[in-house]
Amino acid sequence: MILFLIIFNGIFLSAHIYLYLHLRSALLTGKSRGAAAAVMLLLFGAFLLAGLGRRFLPFDFSAAAWRFGVWWFGFLFYAVLLLLLVDLVRAITWTVRRLSPGRRDTGFPALRREGLLAVLLGVILLLFVGHLNARRPRVVERELRLAPSCGPVENIDLMLVSDIHLGAMVNRRILRRVVGEAESLRPDLIVLAGDIIDRDARSLEDRRVRELLARFQAPLGVYAVTGNHEFITGVEEAVAGLSRLGIIFLRDRAVKLDDSFYLVGREDISGPRWGGDSLPLDEILDGIERRCPVIVVDHQPRRIEEAAAAGADLVLSGHTHHGQLFPINLITSSIYPVSWGYGRMEETKIYVSSGAGT
Repeated sequence: MILFLIIFNGIFLSAHIYLYLHLRSALLTGKSRGAAAAVMLLLFGAFLLAGLGRRFLPFDFSAAAWRFGVWWFGFLFYAVLLLLLVDLVRAITWTVRRLSPGRRDTGFPALRREGLLAVLLGVILLLFVGHLNARRPRVVERELRLAPSCGPVENIDLMLVSDIHLGAMVNRRILRRVVGEAESLRPDLIVLAGDIIDRDARSLEDRRVRELLARFQAPLGVYAVTGNHEFITGVEEAVAGLSRLGIIFLRDRAVKLDDSFYLVGREDISGPRWGGDSLPLDEILDGIERRCPVIVVDHQPRRIEEAAAAGADLVLSGHTHHGQLFPINLITSSIYPVSWGYGRMEETKIYVSSGAGT
């Protein structure tokens, strides 16, 4: 974790410096350069403070600071990405011209004011479109055939909801939309695949949030597993608060539903890092009737090979957000067997949600 923070903050600070150098050369003059440098340092520190301050700052202030910090992170991410692309094209063009016969050896020119403003305006437009997309989580329906039922139930409608990230970034409007989808679909079973809460369990102190979460209802129950953000929040506090709303947590245990199939919930793989534990899947499945279909819910799709080896019929996961910001999806696609959507490994079917929140 310390190594990750050092690397992340080094890259994050370098991105601020890179953007500042472009602003300095194309837009800023005189005293405005010093003011811009101070603002950049303030923005760099504010994001870090917002992340650390949740432990001692009032919730509303901490949430507002984190929300601003995340928006700034998104702006900086795409500004630097587009500027790097522009600089690459400019460098190639300059090199070709420099090597052309009869051309004088001139220095590499700074990005013009109009070009920088066009990049920054494009980033703002991109963030606006992304914001609209994030506010409208979509329902994907898929029919899957598992092993024959070992009981009276032949078909179930299962609703998978992952990564709500309730807190600073996800407000009641998004939660109300997700709950409304559950009420309109009327599934037999609801599965929450972790990261229900983001960073701070104080989000559950909002009465309207608790009322919305309590509206998750299904005949076979509402089950959940822990995600890495439950551990970041404080897993026992998060689980206790959500359990009081009728959500049943499966923490490395299996439950047989309607005498027809097993639902198995795995503790998040990050648990040991936070002082928790995570059992091998074979140990969790010990003693169950193996002729029954087995549905495994695992927040992070990192143990799919283990689930396939154990004979699971279906693995349900989230966590990846399919990279969240393009082109990070190219990285998550290379890390996880399935980064988003449907896949298979041997006889085991896999579905990874890209997340309902953020």
